[in-house]
Amino acid sequence: MKAYVIKIELIDSGPLIWRKVIMPAGDTFNRLHDVIQKVANF
Repeated sequence: MKAYVIKIELIDSGPLIWRKVIMPAGDTFNRLHDVIQKVANF
């Protein structure tokens, strides 16, 4: 299965806050949006 490793950084945060997630290649942008919301605790 193909997948992408995505690094998400929150800008203007001190210290730098970042997360690395693995997303399957077949996922949608809506799913990516959900993942970003989840890992950023929004």
